[in-house]
Amino acid sequence: MVNGKVVYEALLPACGTSRSELASRAAQWVRAHQALLTPDTTQTAGATDATTLVLRGRLEQPPLGMFKDLNSYTFVCTVQMKDAKYRYAFNQFQWTYSILNIAKEVVRGPHTFPLENMASVNQQRYSANRAEYVNEQIEALITALNTAMTHDEKLVW
Repeated sequence: MVNGKVVYEALLPACGTSRSELASRAAQWVRAHQALLTPDTTQTAGATDATTLVLRGRLEQPPLGMFKDLNSYTFVCTVQMKDAKYRYAFNQFQWTYSILNIAKEVVRGPHTFPLENMASVNQQRYSANRAEYVNEQIEALITALNTAMTHDEKLVW
């Protein structure tokens, strides 16, 4: 949480890797995850010393246990690259849900809220399952990004 908002961010080294190579690696990562990520070309830019890639992401959560309601999550992912380093930020999370009846027909919704509002849901187990799902999915995207950007290189002393 940063200022009360859900944010995943880091600044990482990519020793000896040029900005253009990092941009190429980031583009490969996006292609590998195109089912979840869509480039926002209105905000993606290359400055003289940095390249910025802005993506819109969407996660569709499958039904969990007794919870059969439709849940999806949208977010913004920004990857910025300079020579020998890059940073990422996943933020602006939105949670959309609909309440279904036993016949799987929508009876209420869809409703969209900032993800931080999930904590106000009366059923603690319901919101814990949703938060865990989002965290697992974003952590997997971050792991894949870090692997793509560094090719799993290990720093050696």
